Amino acid sequence: MKQETQHFESFARWVPLSLGDALTKADAEADAPTKAIIGGICSTRDMDLEGEVIEQDGLDWSYFLANGWFNHEHEQGPGAVLGHPVKIEPVDDERTRVEGVLYLDKKLGRDVFETAQAMKKAGGERSLGFSVEGQVLLRDPQNKKRVLKARVLNVAITAM
Repeated sequence: MKQETQHFESFARWVPLSLGDALTKADAEADAPTKAIIGGICSTRDMDLEGEVIEQDGLDWSYFLANGWFNHEHEQGPGAVLGHPVKIEPVDDERTRVEGVLYLDKKLGRDVFETAQAMKKAGGERSLGFSVEGQVLLRDPQNKKRVLKARVLNVAITAM
């Protein structure tokens, strides 16, 4: 008997990480915080580099909020976990904002935190960013580059 493999169409979308108040120490101990609160716009309706548009009202965030992670550069597995989400909110019809916890007890989490802080202090226009990843559920039949419905699984923190 031939075993069928399941395939689903996935997506990824990068948005700059907001550094205004996006990264703050969450613990009273300034010497050794264990977590940082992270937040910012994580998804927009803007066209991405592949020419795709993701309709924000078609995104299902329930899996991400209950089971998903902030991961490093879209890598999978426990070593790539950077933190977890606590809140998703629409900003308007065009943008969605995320808030969550970044794990500073992990070296990789501290590296991301320190890099974001250094970039902010240095000034300029470069920053780390968020990139949503998930499963495409429905595309516009008239325009295959328009994602109408999708399930968000994780949000990467990335420099790309």
